[in-house]
Amino acid sequence: MAQHKALESIMIEPKLDTQLASELWQEYYERHGRGWMTVVSGSMMPLIHISDRVLVVKITPENIRPGYLIAFQREDKFIVHRVLKTMKTKEGLLFIERGDAASAIGTFRGEDVIGRITVVKHDDSFLKLDSFSGNVAARGMAWWVRNIRPLIPRLYRPSHRLLLYPGRAISLPFRAVNKFVIHACRFTWSLCGRSAKNAFTAY
Repeated sequence: MAQHKALESIMIEPKLDTQLASELWQEYYERHGRGWMTVVSGSMMPLIHISDRVLVVKITPENIRPGYLIAFQREDKFIVHRVLKTMKTKEGLLFIERGDAASAIGTFRGEDVIGRITVVKHDDSFLKLDSFSGNVAARGMAWWVRNIRPLIPRLYRPSHRLLLYPGRAISLPFRAVNKFVIHACRFTWSLCGRSAKNAFTAY
């Protein structure tokens, strides 16, 4: 429970911040299987910024793969984080998740899944996450995020306090490699963004 409270989550909500708008959005989503939402926090930066819009598309828990950005519900909040690993338990599927900019790792279950994020709209640019190359980049990003924590002690240099991530000083090489991985994935998604413009205007 304490881990969940410490989790830096990215919450999303309809553009009109009212209970009625939320209910209308959920009704539309159930009918059409997809819908646009507006991001209100920054735990998925630099991929997703506050006020960006994301397209949520229905997905069954069995089809979720590591690297996917999944919208799930925790209490009365909608959260979008990256799936790092899937696990089978007696109660069903359990997903290990984390925000790209968050320091804590959390979990959610199949019954909490709302949908997958397939398109991100940032200003006038689009990132399409569900193409072949987009999926490859997503899996690579999941591997990198999942293995960041084990790498930190090896790269820890008390004399090189150049970046706090997450909550510890790390070396310049790690900072450079981390930025390269993030921007390489973002560049790959942006290459697939042109076709996403039609998706955005359609909904």
